Order: sequence, then structure tokens, then C-alpha cells
Amino acid sequence: METTRITALWIVVGLAVSMLSLPLACEDTDKRPVGEGEGEGEGEGEGEGEGEGEGEGEGEGEGSVDDCAESAKWIYVIDSNKSFYRFLPNDKEFELVGKPACGADINPFSMAVARDGTAYVLHVGTSNGCRGVFRVSTTTGECEGKTAFTCGTEELTLFGMGFATEKKGGRAETLYVGGSKVAGGSSSSFAAVDLDDWSVDVRGSLVGDPEFTGNANGELWGFFPGEESPSIKQIDKEDGSVLKTIVLELPSQSTAIESAWAFAYWGGSFYVFYQHSQTGNSTYVYKVEYDGTMT
Repeated sequence: METTRITALWIVVGLAVSMLSLPLACEDTDKRPVGEGEGEGEGEGEGEGEGEGEGEGEGEGEGSVDDCAESAKWIYVIDSNKSFYRFLPNDKEFELVGKPACGADINPFSMAVARDGTAYVLHVGTSNGCRGVFRVSTTTGECEGKTAFTCGTEELTLFGMGFATEKKGGRAETLYVGGSKVAGGSSSSFAAVDLDDWSVDVRGSLVGDPEFTGNANGELWGFFPGEESPSIKQIDKEDGSVLKTIVLELPSQSTAIESAWAFAYWGGSFYVFYQHSQTGNSTYVYKVEYDGTMT
């Protein structure tokens, strides 16, 4: 396993710095940037946390129109300094987009990005209490205001977030969340959120505090760092049960120090952003394939 150290993202807040989710139809499964491929029909794929979605090749076919915003076709992260970055997987580089000013006394905790290019960022107070979910522009990095989500709804105060399309090749997407009253709890609620009124539909429970991402097959996946062997798991969207597990060669998240993680899917691969006991204040970026191969 080869690791590349990224020191631009240093994290000192607890749990997830951001959920890197991409709107699920902005990348195709052949690992080509949208629009560069030739071929017939629709290309599918994600580039999460936060530019996933469907993309069409340049050839003719029965593919649907790519309705993803250009800004939604990349991975985004937000760090403990409230800096909002675009991550370019092919170049292994971070580009600063901006510094969202959602509040002086609150900090980012988790993030998901929709197909229209809007980032939804859960913010917490100094005591890690939920202070609301805010909209952030992936184009400018500016905070665009607080959503109607009510902290504590269905006891959700600290949670990971991620979008997944409702079906393979589809464009309709749902925001999924998972978390509990306190970080590191033995059981977390798993729920879907209606962005029209920000109501919460609890569908099941999870063990741990994952971050989520979707893929072009309409699947939902989560990164679970708190287990003895951290893993990536496919989650049943109806009840939160585990369908598949990819065990990772990573040290378990340690409660001895502050740690952070984020999760994305882009160009046919998963991306894990992880600070743990063996990296100190640095966050490492890992590319993970479905067979568990890591770079």
C-alpha cells in the first residue's frame, strides 16, 4: 500500500471533518472525466463527498441529459479551519475554493453535496452540539444560509451525510444521514431526509459513526473508522443493514486523540480522507478499489 501525505488538511475537530459526497451522476464508470469519452449511451458514476453522478459520452446513444452542475463533478472537503477545498483526484491536489462564513462560534462537522452543486454542511458549537445544516456554494465557497433542519429531530445531533440516487442511472437522489446524540455511541440512527421540508424518516440503525457516499449503481456506501478493522460497507437504503464489507488496512480510529474522516466516490473508486492516531495532525488520502486495493 502506497500512501501520499497531504498536510494541507489538518484536522483537530472530533469525528468527521466533512462528508465528501458527490451528486451521483456526474462521472462515468470508465473513470473518464465527463465529456471526454466516446461511445454510445449514458455513462454512469460518482465523484463524491462531494461530484458524483451520471455523465454522458460524446457518442450517440440513448443516454439522458447530464443535469449535474459542473461544480458538482468533483470531490469537496472542508477542514477545521473552515477552509473549503476542491480535491482533484487525478492530480492529487487540493484547490482552495473559499472560506464559508456560516458563524464565528460554529465549526463544520459533516458535509454532502447535491447534484445542483449545493454543499450541505452540518455545523456544531464548541461543545460539539448541533447548530444546524447550512448551504455552501461549491462555486464560490460562500455560506448561503441555514436550512430548515431542526437539530435533535429523531435525536439526530451528530451525523454523517451523503446523497445516493434512488436507482441505477437515475437522477432523483436522497440525502441519507447516520448518527446519534454523542459521537462514538454504540448505536446510531439511520435516516433519509426530505430536502423540501427537512423532515427525517428513520429507517433503521447503524453501529458506529460513518460518513456516506453513493455510486452510479444507485448504491449507498459508508466508511466506518471506529471498528477494530476500519471498513467500507454497502448500506441497505431501506433499513440500514450491511450488504457488503470491504476491510481496509488502516489503523482504527483512536479515542486518545481528536480524529476526523471523510468519504467520497469518484471515477469508479472510493476515496477515504482520514486522520488517526498514527498521523497526528495530518490527514491522509487513500484511494480504495472494490477489491480492497489501496493507494
